[in-house]
Amino acid sequence: MTLDFSSGWAVAPWLTAAVLALVWMRWQVGPPAVRSRQRVLWVLRGCILAALVAIGLNPVHVAVTPGAVHRPEIHVLLDASQSMLLGSPESRWAEGTALLRDALAKSPDRADVHVHRFGQRLVPVDVTAFLAGGDLARPDDADTQLATAFRQLAGRLGREAPASVVVISDGQVRDPAALDDMAALWRRLRVPVHVVPVGRAAVGGDVAIVAAVAPAKVRKQSQVDINVFLRSFGFAGQRTELQLQALDENGALRRTIRTLPVTLQDGVQTLTLNFRTEPDMKRLRLHIPPAARDLAPANNDFPLEMEVDRTKIRVLVVDGSGASVIPVGQFAADASDDADTPYAPLRDALLADPDVQVTVYVVPTGGTVPRRVVSRETAHLNPAFPQTAAELLAYDAIILSDVPRAALNDEALGWIEEWIGKRGGGLVMAGGPRSFGAGAWAGSPLERLLPVELLGGNDWETTPTTPEPAGSELHPIWRLFEDERATRTALRILPEASGRNNWVRVKPQSGTLLADQKPETGAATPPLLAVGAYGRGRTAALATSLSAAWAPRFTRTWGEGDNRHFAKFARNLIYWATETSGIGRRRLVATTDKRFYRPGETVAIAAQAFDEAADRTSRYRVVASLEPRQLGSADLPPCPVKWPAGRPRPAGESGVLAGWGDEIELQLDPQTKDYFLTLPLVEALAGAQTGQAFKLELTAYQGQTQVDSSSTDVQILSDPFEQQNPLPNREFLTALARATGGRELTDAKSLADVLADVSTAESPSTVRRTPLWSRGSILGILLALLAAEWFWRRWHGLA
Repeated sequence: MTLDFSSGWAVAPWLTAAVLALVWMRWQVGPPAVRSRQRVLWVLRGCILAALVAIGLNPVHVAVTPGAVHRPEIHVLLDASQSMLLGSPESRWAEGTALLRDALAKSPDRADVHVHRFGQRLVPVDVTAFLAGGDLARPDDADTQLATAFRQLAGRLGREAPASVVVISDGQVRDPAALDDMAALWRRLRVPVHVVPVGRAAVGGDVAIVAAVAPAKVRKQSQVDINVFLRSFGFAGQRTELQLQALDENGALRRTIRTLPVTLQDGVQTLTLNFRTEPDMKRLRLHIPPAARDLAPANNDFPLEMEVDRTKIRVLVVDGSGASVIPVGQFAADASDDADTPYAPLRDALLADPDVQVTVYVVPTGGTVPRRVVSRETAHLNPAFPQTAAELLAYDAIILSDVPRAALNDEALGWIEEWIGKRGGGLVMAGGPRSFGAGAWAGSPLERLLPVELLGGNDWETTPTTPEPAGSELHPIWRLFEDERATRTALRILPEASGRNNWVRVKPQSGTLLADQKPETGAATPPLLAVGAYGRGRTAALATSLSAAWAPRFTRTWGEGDNRHFAKFARNLIYWATETSGIGRRRLVATTDKRFYRPGETVAIAAQAFDEAADRTSRYRVVASLEPRQLGSADLPPCPVKWPAGRPRPAGESGVLAGWGDEIELQLDPQTKDYFLTLPLVEALAGAQTGQAFKLELTAYQGQTQVDSSSTDVQILSDPFEQQNPLPNREFLTALARATGGRELTDAKSLADVLADVSTAESPSTVRRTPLWSRGSILGILLALLAAEWFWRRWHGLA
């Protein structure tokens, strides 16, 4: 700000003339009167004269405002797709963000930089917060749509084109063949596209466990199959192994439960890993040892949690080896009261497991009606054999040990067939002089369930018999110890039984041979143990006896002086037979059409309801609700299920998706009494997930009373394009830069140079000129001086 007196020279002659005129007039009028010779008056008039001279010189106040500096825009596109998480020891995302933050810090006088994340969409980034150390959200887009990002960026530009565009990416874009289309826009605008490739070029590959389908709740000592979906790239033909590991409560490795050799192939491959559950098993992990050139070792692990169902296994033992029945009204005070009975070793072996309940019925010698062995706990129950299907279906398995056909009527056999075939129960028939063909079971409904074909007549022979496990790999029934060597040592000392039943053969469709006669006792002798499946259930046939009457050493002394080996064998047998019996006691049974689904598919649900008598019924109302597997999580994922068309919706609910906890009523087919529902899945999982699991909870109501509920897990598996090829595509990025006149930047310094090496434009300065006389303050002072001079003269009586 300055004062300009240049305009005062134009009025200088006039001011000089005025001053001379005043001097002449003063000379003509003579000296002033005596009373007007006052110093104050002269001072006032002098000030007035000085002000008039100052105004006459016409000084001008000049204010200059500099013009605005216009910095050109530079737009930085930061790849935020899932492949940016790859890399070891530093991910591509960490490499790219660190390089960008360093470059911005090194160029304080940079251009006007705008940062955007891109993948499936273009999202702006707060540069100030980013420079202040703020963390960016994880890259989770399932696709790298660079062409779409370019189009969206072009729509956000102002009137002037940016100085340049910078792309920080690994180059794995959706359509690299559309390079010319991507570059055409920027060539037309004369905007260079610089590229910053991240990730090691063409080095290594990736092996990832994408998802696994496993039950959330399992039975103890049950065989569990886990379907594992493995994706690999760059290691085709190499050998590795899939490990199932048990973890402790802190997530540390306890031991490896099972391994599965794998030959890798590019793409997704499905593997099945099976194992037997253990009581203390809960936290598990699938693991593949990382290869030396694996780009993302972190995705070689997949956590699992399985809850062991501690619902007691209820076993019905019917023994016909000639035991006496404790009369009604009396009961055994403890186990020692009937410890010498033929059924005692089998019963005690099963009861040694706290998760097993046993009810024993005996068929007396010469009798045909099974009667319950009464104990203190069961003294109040009816001693008769179950009189209804519901009573029978309260059990998980039945063991018929030396029981004749006449002991069970046709109605009970019909219940057993439905129990095994449709409800998943287990059946074990053991040998004896009143069992199999000798007990007139040939041609009976029960023979259809067994895994062996029976002889028509007496098939019992009293020759010493010892089974030898068949096959090189031991079946779970024979696994007495975790250590296979200890198990085979115990099997070599397996005692003989006093007899055996002969069969025609093991059924080829449903039977599996598990034991042969020991070679030294007769190579042509039929097998002694076979297992099979019937419908949903499992069945086993043991040609030797489980009764101490015909196998005293086998049941009482096998195992270092006691029967510990027999006890383990008996429990293994019953656990195997009851693996599918979880639905046996349920009044609502639900199934889905598949174990896992792809996005966009439909989940088909079928359910059957049963009344108090275990008969199919359509009197219930069955509803389904959806629950996330991570029920306790604070941040629940969106529901991946669309609301099914035609089903009534809760009041106030709208939108395409169903909500967690929403109840959807199943439809009823009155002819078959089946309940059914179809649930359409979303076309893509949220957050580019490779998999999502949720619980399908079905509940049956009679009026407002809940009858039963059933739960099943639904697993959705996805294969995002972004993860199909983990290697970076530097060639595409280099070609993009070359096609637009840009450069390939490899470090923070070169990027900082690009951000700072821009010409700035400055608009013209604004000049504001204000004459001094036009200021209110100057005019106010002049008027004040004139008024003061006038008042002074009037006060002293001057004219």
